[in-house]
Amino acid sequence: MKNIYIKSIFIALISVLLIGCETSELNLLDDPNNITPENGDARYLLNSAQLSFEDFLGNEDSNSSESLTALTLDYTRMTQLFGPYQFEPARIDNLWTQAYPQTFENIKTLIPIAEENGLNTHAGAARVLQAYTLVTLVDLFGDIPFSEANQGIEFLNPRLDAAADVYNAALEILDLAIANLSDDTAPAFDTDLFFPSGNNREAWIKVANTLKLKIYLQSRLVNESASRQGINSLLQADNLINNASEDFAFNYSSQSTPNDARHPTFIDNYNSGSNEFMSNWYMKQFLDNNDPRIRYYFYRQQITDPTNADIPCNGLGNVELCYIGDGYFGRDHGDDTFTTSGMFQRNTTWGAYPVGGKFDDDSGGRTSFEDGAQGAGIRPILLSSFTNFMKAEAALTLGTTGNAATFLENGIRQSITKTLSFGTLGNNSDAGFRPTQGDIDTFVDGIMSAYNSADASGKLNIIVKQYMLAAWGNGIEPYNAYRRTGLPSDIQSPVAAFPLGNFPRQFQYPSNAVNLNSNINQQSATDQVFWDTNPVNFID
Repeated sequence: MKNIYIKSIFIALISVLLIGCETSELNLLDDPNNITPENGDARYLLNSAQLSFEDFLGNEDSNSSESLTALTLDYTRMTQLFGPYQFEPARIDNLWTQAYPQTFENIKTLIPIAEENGLNTHAGAARVLQAYTLVTLVDLFGDIPFSEANQGIEFLNPRLDAAADVYNAALEILDLAIANLSDDTAPAFDTDLFFPSGNNREAWIKVANTLKLKIYLQSRLVNESASRQGINSLLQADNLINNASEDFAFNYSSQSTPNDARHPTFIDNYNSGSNEFMSNWYMKQFLDNNDPRIRYYFYRQQITDPTNADIPCNGLGNVELCYIGDGYFGRDHGDDTFTTSGMFQRNTTWGAYPVGGKFDDDSGGRTSFEDGAQGAGIRPILLSSFTNFMKAEAALTLGTTGNAATFLENGIRQSITKTLSFGTLGNNSDAGFRPTQGDIDTFVDGIMSAYNSADASGKLNIIVKQYMLAAWGNGIEPYNAYRRTGLPSDIQSPVAAFPLGNFPRQFQYPSNAVNLNSNINQQSATDQVFWDTNPVNFID
């Protein structure tokens, strides 16, 4: 189960650091919520915060819960939504748990310990994680507990703070984080699961600034002037995630024993056949346009055309519900037709990027744990390509500094370069299939030609679509962009045979939040977060 896998990563990566520690120190890892300023250690608290943050983004138990990444990938047609939009609020209880009793509680305890002991790098990184989690909770739920949250018995039922106020608080937290991280006398922390190469104060500062960029862009519809001013200030300072070496991503390894540190999606889809469907619409964007990333994003278990017997949804009279050609076998958006026991050995699945799976070299065959990079993938959170797509949207819609076309092209090329870097990891070899520089240039030039000939709305459509195509493995940014812009314009509508209901403009609160806090009343998924001022039926 994914929550077990993620916690195992912590044990695997820091075990060597704990050799020789006192038994009392090791016991602090058993229940981080029992750590107090009197007995805590900032190193272990930060390790725990990093892991609970990753759990917040991707924790999913196939028997009882769904992760925010999985849901937002489904909603935006990046993976296939099997069934209705709505879900039982109990299925996201883990998301709330990982945010409040875990991530926020660890950070609340950590910061005074770290600052008292001159560990400002620890405090700064923790505040970045805190701010990102707060912003994401707002993007999902709107109003959330903040000012009274994690205050112990003083506020057993913390009230909801207005979403816009939490956004502003996140900006203030990021300023504090940058101040912490600017202390060049502070030591690096032992185990950095996002930047494992060494002392990365500068990298965390870039993450903080890029998160500010995201906040300003996300709120541009409700405060255009402040967004423009904030983004221009960030562009002038130019201390953002601009290069792949600065990318903010959680790193997994191929280690499976004694503790499993592999990418959870690899584990779910490489055990003798894939466990989920890919989205036909999303795959088709790559197939129809000779996208250089297609063999890295997707692995075809069956490369020959299927027979009618291979297509479980053929009975609906629409083969394209399952198959788009050239061996790419998935499902259309919302199709919940019956499945067969053999489909998991036929359908297309995740490839080398970003989950550390297998590069598609036309070999076919069902997936296994010995394939590709064996799970040594990443969870992309804020990448340099994302920075450029955000800059492009801001330049086009707000008139901020810089050329939107240049940012767009840089974002596409950065995405392709990062994706292709996974082609030789582990057992992968892209020899004979690796796109040439000419192939890449032809592809990018085609997009830029279309962009340059489009009107303003067409230009924005291309920017947002390319952002979505580069965000493979990250559902929250496309989910935000879709609600913010209503784009891409050609995104697949739910299949006609299946009424999915209204698109969720926000999430309902988890059951445990409603049941345990008398100040939280359940909300409708059709309500809109504060920055989404678009019409009610804006998207489907």
